Amino acid sequence: MDKKLVELVFKCLATGILPVFFWVNSLSVKIALSESSVNSLVQKVQVLESEQKKIHEAMKDNQASLKEMRVTVEFIKQILVEIRSEMRLK
Repeated sequence: MDKKLVELVFKCLATGILPVFFWVNSLSVKIALSESSVNSLVQKVQVLESEQKKIHEAMKDNQASLKEMRVTVEFIKQILVEIRSEMRLK
């Protein structure tokens, strides 16, 4: 009787082990796909950070150029005011 019981236990375990192997395999595939997705997203984030830094530098350059233009416009405005006042005096 003990031998039949042991055989029955092994048969039950054998029938249950195959689905466990399929389940473990599907989990490993899902993990591999998730890791691949994460790596892809990390690369995209790095590219976007690089582009953001370039845009930020371009904005700084534009801001400096605008400040220079403002000074030039103020200088021209001052010259025009002086010319206008001289013309009124004549």
